[in-house]
Amino acid sequence: MRAPLAAPALTALLLACAAPAVGAPVPGSGQAPLEPTLTSISANILVPRCSSTACHGGSGNAPIDLGSKEAARLGMVNASSTETDLMPVVAPGEPDRSYLMLKLLGTQAEAGCCDAMPPSREGDPLSDEQISAIANWIANGAQDD
Repeated sequence: MRAPLAAPALTALLLACAAPAVGAPVPGSGQAPLEPTLTSISANILVPRCSSTACHGGSGNAPIDLGSKEAARLGMVNASSTETDLMPVVAPGEPDRSYLMLKLLGTQAEAGCCDAMPPSREGDPLSDEQISAIANWIANGAQDD
């Protein structure tokens, strides 16, 4: 019979199995080159950075599920925001009229609402390259590639 784990070993085991912190990159993800396509943005940004169970993982904590590119497109493109009625989450061809861009740039107050994304208390902000890829995807029509 196996001896029970000591408290420090049990704590270490439980921590190793915990979900990644909101905004923290998931190890081993985001390895493909970043391109302004939904496939690339989903694989490199949305899934590893935004879809934890504590945030946009489809568990109901946030209104948009970003756990797959299909769910992300459905929840963002031409979709109404739950935070403002001034603009859609993503307006294809119009990054300047897309609430997502305001949230990523920290200028969401222009639409009269809420918090920037990712939350500043939760890890590193998105890089300029990541924000540019999202803006270019939107500018190119927010297509499903």
